[in-house]
Amino acid sequence: MSQKGVNFSKRQSEAIEWDSNREILVSAAAGSGKTTVLISRIIDRIVNKRIPIDSFLVVTFTHASANELKEKISKALNEKLKESPDDEWLAVQLANVGRASIGTMHSFCLKTI
Repeated sequence: MSQKGVNFSKRQSEAIEWDSNREILVSAAAGSGKTTVLISRIIDRIVNKRIPIDSFLVVTFTHASANELKEKISKALNEKLKESPDDEWLAVQLANVGRASIGTMHSFCLKTI
């Protein structure tokens, strides 16, 4: 599998494509492609399985990482919308990125409490 010039390793492709009704934890060393894999997995679920962005819980450790995830997800959804400009589903998902549960572990815990 590849995304816009990115060639994923076998393990990365497995993490993106692994299909289960269970949660998944993506954990790896810095610079290993976690963010790209995670974004690809989320976009795949939104586009191909029609899972709404606001049903995901995506947590990271820093505000910068959370903001980067939101920005890259928005960019990827925007690209998909350019490919299918009449897809209202994608337009709604793009509009809902800002409200999605994408944030830090701390913000999730505070929201839960």
